[in-house]
Amino acid sequence: MRPNEILIPLKFYFIMIQLILIIVISYTKEANINAQLALYKNDSSVTYLNEDKKLTNLITAAFVLNGVELLILFSSITIFLNQLTSFQIIFHFIADLCLCWFIWQTWISDKFWIIFALGCIIPIILETIG
Repeated sequence: MRPNEILIPLKFYFIMIQLILIIVISYTKEANINAQLALYKNDSSVTYLNEDKKLTNLITAAFVLNGVELLILFSSITIFLNQLTSFQIIFHFIADLCLCWFIWQTWISDKFWIIFALGCIIPIILETIG
């Protein structure tokens, strides 16, 4: 079995899981924002709206970047770069685990920045370098 027969479906699988988890977060973001506000003991409606806007923009950017990466995967531009694909799979796997914990343990909304960097920014940079 060639490495591409394993790596490409695995990359597709992890990107799709990440997209599904991002959609779930868009529905459960209220709990994360409330956790953020409770941590800083700030229950102002203006602060809530600012946090909601910030998290919504991050979720949208994450969804778009994963969609772009999926389109690049379908176009087969970097399909034969096994080492690059392996690194991307590792980053997507870590991001998928973090997204699951983000939902399950109701992490504060600021933690999404780290997940955004791991699961979206780094893989798309690796994709464009390749």
